[in-house]
Amino acid sequence: AFALVDFYPKNTRWDFDLGLYREIVPKVRANVRYSVLDKYWKGGIEYNFAKRLAFRYEYRAQDHISEFALRYKLHDFLALEAVMDNDDKWLRFIGYF
Repeated sequence: AFALVDFYPKNTRWDFDLGLYREIVPKVRANVRYSVLDKYWKGGIEYNFAKRLAFRYEYRAQDHISEFALRYKLHDFLALEAVMDNDDKWLRFIGYF
């Protein structure tokens, strides 16, 4: 189980997700999450093909958005992710606390 907190500084908006991750086969994990603020479900799958490198797919049913990401873990507490969805592309820094 985990909790995810998103903070958007541009419009000062917080969002909270609650969910579960489960390893379905070695190196492949699936997840299901619920967005507390927006009140909808999300699902995804992640494939770790190297110790620090992973590919991630997420589907958000509410807005029919597919998100793909390639993540590189810089060290135990920080990762860099190249993300692409139906409309845009961006880089995301992820902190693990």
